[in-house]
Amino acid sequence: MLIAVEGDDFLSRLHAMDAWLSQWEIPYRAVSVPRDNGAIRICFSDERFARAFHVNLGGLRVPSDPLATELAADPAKDDFYQLVERKIAN
Repeated sequence: MLIAVEGDDFLSRLHAMDAWLSQWEIPYRAVSVPRDNGAIRICFSDERFARAFHVNLGGLRVPSDPLATELAADPAKDDFYQLVERKIAN
């Protein structure tokens, strides 16, 4: 999911998203989007979680990729995948 970082209410929307995800115990990772400073990407390990998020909280659905899925599934791998993401972006 891509979430636009805009508007005066962004922080309150971000808190609402985190509260909803925590309430439903949905694992996720928020990752940077190097090509677009106007959005953040929220990654889920299961497509069902992305659909539920979209229905309840909006955002733009984007295709999943192996990197995003691994980040969502195992936060311990974060440093390695951030390094790969930086190399891809350059």
